[in-house]
Amino acid sequence: MSSLPSPPQTTAPPSSPESSPSSYRVYASFCHKNVSKWIECYNPSNNTWSYVSSVPNLIENHVLKGFAMVTLGDSIYIIGGLLCGRVQAPNSIDESDEFIDVGVEVLPSVLRYNVCSNQWSQSAPLGKPRYDFACAICENNIYVAGGKSSLASRRGISCAEVYDPTLNAWSPLPRMSPMRYKSVGVTWRAPVIASKHGKVTLKPIYDGKLNIWNVVDGSHLQTLNSPISPSVDNNENWPPTQRVYLTMAPIRTR
Repeated sequence: MSSLPSPPQTTAPPSSPESSPSSYRVYASFCHKNVSKWIECYNPSNNTWSYVSSVPNLIENHVLKGFAMVTLGDSIYIIGGLLCGRVQAPNSIDESDEFIDVGVEVLPSVLRYNVCSNQWSQSAPLGKPRYDFACAICENNIYVAGGKSSLASRRGISCAEVYDPTLNAWSPLPRMSPMRYKSVGVTWRAPVIASKHGKVTLKPIYDGKLNIWNVVDGSHLQTLNSPISPSVDNNENWPPTQRVYLTMAPIRTR
């Protein structure tokens, strides 16, 4: 893989400038068959998608999976992930057949893309390579927790760490009591919550002021097997749904 420049040093945490809704953008990553991942931008003001850039350092027939993609200020960060070789499935007849992904390496790398300058740079790597982990932004820092760190093991990990963009450095955090992977991280009034996929039996919450993990009150009594549409009047007739993958979004966190 080719090297990228290090990110420029900042003297203050990056912050998003005040802007009108017409300047809002949504960035997403994509891949297709043997094509490496790329980033596209969605403009809600005119309901259009446009190509932005390819993700660097991904060779042909390889794809990055299980990574986190977050924003700080005017930069997008692509964190960690599982590098996979993309090959055609056995007994395939032509190139239009299905592809399968074979894990090659768990990455600690952190890529930074500046949307204003259209430039990629290499940020400090994770202290622990990981994929399928929880990630959230809190007070201009990036928090990651859990995930998997080995191709040989299916077990999750409990370690967590935080990235300071002003220092371009990762620092370890206290370990969570449960090991988990394929989790979701959200920020709720400053603490960071990491929720497990499927049935949520415990939701550890990190308190940055006390530097400890706690469990959300009552989370051990709840699952996500709620009806599909609780707004329906006769929702008692709906069968419960078990979610295999989970995503979360906070509303009015401040």
